[in-house]
Amino acid sequence: MLINLPINSDLSEKIIYNNPNIPYYIRHGLLSVYANYSAVSHWHDELEFIVILKGSMSYDVNGKTIELTKGQGIFVNSQNFHYGFSKEKKECEFMVILLHPTLISTNPYIEENILQPFFKNRNLSYLKLTQSIDWQNEILMLLTEMYNSSQNTPESPLTVISCFTRIIKILIDNFDNYQKKETASSDFKSLLKMVGFIQQRYGEKIRLENIADAGSCCKTKCSEIFKKYLHQSPGSYLIEYRLEKSIDRLLAGDMNVTEIAVDVGFSNSSHYCEAFRMHYNMTPKQYQVRMSNL
Repeated sequence: MLINLPINSDLSEKIIYNNPNIPYYIRHGLLSVYANYSAVSHWHDELEFIVILKGSMSYDVNGKTIELTKGQGIFVNSQNFHYGFSKEKKECEFMVILLHPTLISTNPYIEENILQPFFKNRNLSYLKLTQSIDWQNEILMLLTEMYNSSQNTPESPLTVISCFTRIIKILIDNFDNYQKKETASSDFKSLLKMVGFIQQRYGEKIRLENIADAGSCCKTKCSEIFKKYLHQSPGSYLIEYRLEKSIDRLLAGDMNVTEIAVDVGFSNSSHYCEAFRMHYNMTPKQYQVRMSNL
């Protein structure tokens, strides 16, 4: 659940790794850095792990909401839509760990016969992690070890890779349906393409038919798919994504509101400010002040 990430050639979100040469991202997070205490639904190839340190968070994976409290965590498999939020707009402190499969998929046999069936299996979209179940608690401890050792020291990547390998082994050992591979449905594949189109072209004028064309479906089907997986219309997702993309411009402070509005795809500053206020219950300027005081 990251803010304002660039897009890969396959239209997935591009992760800015701790070390550009090693594909993992580990950091401390606060839900309050997201306007309205909610990220925008996104996907990426990396496996994502969230562990709650203080407070609580709701977490949406492919349209299903999971409640997380202190000490609990969640695993989200590769290429699944997800985001964290708080309806009550309450603070949540958490650790977030994103790990690319290439960290441990160096052997062709292991990759084809063990790892790919795991990473590509739609039966394994996510898993809530609790301390009361021994093997899940072991994963939580490994994530904490990974998080604590993630400083830029020469040996840190070895700890991350070792913990990652052990976590995958534990997950595989405890999933009964591991070998019952279920590939992504045609609707889900269409959604990946349509969301990718929005994330790549959000600064341009986009109509519903443009989004539907990206997913090779009609406008009605397009709306049905968005409602099924993201619980919102394509137009609502587009506005929400444009608003989120405007946030880093606001925080950078080198563009005025009118310039930001046009840059992220709004027709004018009035439309942008109205949408921002309706979604975040504050103006863009008020958000700038709030973030500067954190």
